[in-house]
Amino acid sequence: MLTSHRPICSRDSAGRGQTSARSVPALAIRILLLLWVEASGLFWQAKADTTLTNCTPSELVSAIDLGGVVTFSCNGTITLSDTLVISTNVTLDATGRRVIIDGGDAVRLFRVLPHASLTLKNLSLANGSDGSSTTNAAPGVSGKGGAIYIDDGGTVFLTDCTLSDHRAIGGAGINGEDGATGN
Repeated sequence: MLTSHRPICSRDSAGRGQTSARSVPALAIRILLLLWVEASGLFWQAKADTTLTNCTPSELVSAIDLGGVVTFSCNGTITLSDTLVISTNVTLDATGRRVIIDGGDAVRLFRVLPHASLTLKNLSLANGSDGSSTTNAAPGVSGKGGAIYIDDGGTVFLTDCTLSDHRAIGGAGINGEDGATGN
């Protein structure tokens, strides 16, 4: 941050306000910098941590929409009817719990959009499906990920997770576009 050691406004001996000509450029620079930072979206926004008390799809969707760290104080299976779309940085942490996110053999579990990050810890991911694949099971053609699909520029980290029984015709459980990263 730019600082000026000269006051922007000062008082004369009679208590009248005076503006220092030297300090106005520093103020203008601060204002322009603040406007640029705001316009470019560089303000850091703190995400509140969320604790899921009920293992339901609606609570999980609401927590993911807030972003940040989501912990679980419940055990159970969350069966999805729609893919969970990750558009911001989210961590789902089920440490000490038994939580299964299940696609019911009907939907992919997660889609991570560009510039978003998904971190999964101590979760079981089961029965994800890429739905109707456009690959027609062609050899060597990707099936778009049954559990997780990572768009170009998205990032996924898995720690102590179990993936089981995912289906992606022509592909595998996790997939992404060029430039997507997973670990």
